[in-house]
Amino acid sequence: MQILSNIFLLVQIFACIAALFFWKQYKHTPLWIFLPYLIYTVLNELTATVMVWNEVKNVRILYNVYCVVSFGVYLYFFDQLIKLKFWKWLILLGFVIVILTDIFQRDVTSQLIKNSLLFLAILLFIFSLIYFIKLLNSKEVIHYQKIPEFWIIFGILVFHIAFIPLSLVSGSGYNIQLSYSIVILILNYLMYSCYIYGFYVAGKR
Repeated sequence: MQILSNIFLLVQIFACIAALFFWKQYKHTPLWIFLPYLIYTVLNELTATVMVWNEVKNVRILYNVYCVVSFGVYLYFFDQLIKLKFWKWLILLGFVIVILTDIFQRDVTSQLIKNSLLFLAILLFIFSLIYFIKLLNSKEVIHYQKIPEFWIIFGILVFHIAFIPLSLVSGSGYNIQLSYSIVILILNYLMYSCYIYGFYVAGKR
């Protein structure tokens, strides 16, 4: 399991390097947000890894903060692509309510904010579907393989199609923790691989 986690960290680092390498080609597009986000992601994962090695408790607080940051990043990204308009403020309000619910229901320093993670997952799934519907109704769909945003969002969609039911099952009392962790790692490999390819496509555009 530790080997898989280390490989995942390497994949994240590769994605960060790809984002940095092709920065000049996409820095004036909505994709720009992914460079600082991926740098933060790698630093967050490295910090968590070091804390685990040193047997420091309360590592989950890092992932809870990461969830909040991710919400902001993805809300900005999809707002630029699908024009959420006033809906983004309703979505933001909904997320704040869910976050507060998590804070009152659990110890956020030692437990994951599962309601917020599920809310974010469902949101990204819906955003991704809206993007692909818009793409299908546009002329750009003919050359979809040359659109970096397509690959980024395809990775997001693939991850969350599986994550949502897994998250619901894991919270229903079934003992699937090991299987859940392995599947999540594999899904992350796929998503970050799509990120890497998306940056490569951006570099060729």
